[in-house]
Amino acid sequence: MDEPNSFFTRLPDELITSVLRYAGPEGTALIGATCKQLNELDNSSNTLWFNFVKDRLRLGQAGGEDTSWRDVYFCCAQVIKPESSQAKTTHLINLRHVYNSDHQSYYSTWGYGADNVFNRDRSCWSTSPGVNQNVNLLANITPKDDMAIVTGFEITTPKIYTADCPPKTVLAFASTKEITATGMYTCLRHSSAEPISQINVPPPPCCHDQTLFEEVQPIIGRTFLFKIIESYNPRGHEGGNIDVQQINLHGYVVPGLAALLN
Repeated sequence: MDEPNSFFTRLPDELITSVLRYAGPEGTALIGATCKQLNELDNSSNTLWFNFVKDRLRLGQAGGEDTSWRDVYFCCAQVIKPESSQAKTTHLINLRHVYNSDHQSYYSTWGYGADNVFNRDRSCWSTSPGVNQNVNLLANITPKDDMAIVTGFEITTPKIYTADCPPKTVLAFASTKEITATGMYTCLRHSSAEPISQINVPPPPCCHDQTLFEEVQPIIGRTFLFKIIESYNPRGHEGGNIDVQQINLHGYVVPGLAALLN
């Protein structure tokens, strides 16, 4: 294929890039091994590698003009093999509570604060009486300089004798930005346009002591927003609240990825 009159040497680089995008990174590497022109294009085309990353790992607003998308792809490939069942075993991603929209935090003095949902050894999180719709919970990955590839979303509802207003619908959003407590709405603007996952808890009596898991199309994130749309109130409490035992994200922490994207 190195002959001057070969088919590929007569095509503009922009068109070759479009063709290679459908070949994928593995196919591109094989093709590049047979053709000097394609090998040079493989190594130099940032647009090509951006599309490889975009097609396999949703990135939202990540990266900038100086981002080397080839480096980003291979940084992620060391942790997960896209489109492969041979990816490394996922782990629970360590999250740190940053902010929640239950400003009263009535039950936190009894040990039922929002921090509990990210700690397996604690009681549930119980919002204040009457706080039972559209509650936001913001969390950052720890350590804060890392990023993660999320592949699963999981929530656990409390036992009925612990708390009796489990969530009904929970949405998860991801952002590649590091968001502080005052940046809740910035997080919403910078998060993926659609939630990365939604979990619907079955109605009573099956809504207690349940762990529900949803696979997520792999997505990179640093900050995560969980929105609890509403809760069940099977006992008809006046001023019902929301009780959540745990919220977990499954995936892979990718050391060095944040620096590449920044």
